[in-house]
Amino acid sequence: MLPDEAKWLGTVLSTVDPHSISPILNVGASTEKFRREIQPWINEFVIAPATRNGIRFIHADIKKDVGIDISGDLTDPHFLETLASLQLKSILCANLLEHVEDRMAICRALEGVLEPGGLLIVTVPYRYPYHPDPIDTGFRPTPEELFTFFPNCSIATSTILPCGTYLNRLLADRSLFAKTLLRLSVPFYRPRSWWNAARYLPWLFKQYRVTCVVFQRR
Repeated sequence: MLPDEAKWLGTVLSTVDPHSISPILNVGASTEKFRREIQPWINEFVIAPATRNGIRFIHADIKKDVGIDISGDLTDPHFLETLASLQLKSILCANLLEHVEDRMAICRALEGVLEPGGLLIVTVPYRYPYHPDPIDTGFRPTPEELFTFFPNCSIATSTILPCGTYLNRLLADRSLFAKTLLRLSVPFYRPRSWWNAARYLPWLFKQYRVTCVVFQRR
């Protein structure tokens, strides 16, 4: 998740009655360390203010780790039954759909476990470099294209959000800037790692953009 994307999500959550969207399932939430240390803006702009406002998060991921409340596969019917029993009033699905093979199955699962009238908040890169986790399918939809995957929902609001450049990110994080310079200076050491760093160079001045959509379950 990018910082500007986190700010947009925080704004969305702050404009909704907390009781109408809580609990919120955070799908692909990763670990507490990821949300607080690796990408601290997730906690700063999304989790912490929403929690203070009375919104309860249920952090879900396919792996088990610290900070993950419930783990399972969204294509597993038994796991979906567990999610449905939670009476979810909203779902946050941020930067997940470009990393799954059966995208339609995941989208149907999310619709299926969400209560009618609930919000489904989805973000997906629109213009962003290849980033496998563990795969990147290259899914870069517009809001209208994303809507086709959620036929049982309507669009409450949508945007293609500008989120800065790779240079902006480097200048904002001195540690990342230093690590990137060091990594690029030795291309023959661990060449795959070098390529992972080098593929971002064309994006030094190219604006990242993220498709952000708030759906409402019919």
